[in-house]
Amino acid sequence: MRISNFCRALKNDKGFTLVELMVVLVIIGILIAIAVPIYNKTQATAEERACQANLRILNGAVAQYQLDNDGALPSTLNNLSDYIKDVDNLECPSGGTYTIGTDGAVTCPNGHTLQGEAGDVVNSI
Repeated sequence: MRISNFCRALKNDKGFTLVELMVVLVIIGILIAIAVPIYNKTQATAEERACQANLRILNGAVAQYQLDNDGALPSTLNNLSDYIKDVDNLECPSGGTYTIGTDGAVTCPNGHTLQGEAGDVVNSI
């Protein structure tokens, strides 16, 4: 007797209509349209901050190199291998290899820079 009541209940259940399903899909689409740009911006910000941390490390290594070599500046990143482990594999998270200018300034190929407290750009020591 119980099984027949269950079968009867299943036959009377009609489920969702096409309109209800379309409304749900539209809502999901709107949520995705809001979430994707926020995710992309967050990822770009994280990559920039990681790059800034790398630039700080590299600037510190350049300063240490100068102290150890009577003020001479390193010509390439390879000169910093005594100060940074795996310096050859150090890259910007956004892609690209850091370079050292003739003035000892470490630059990012993607234009990321270090920002000082007052908003001044700090690229070298």
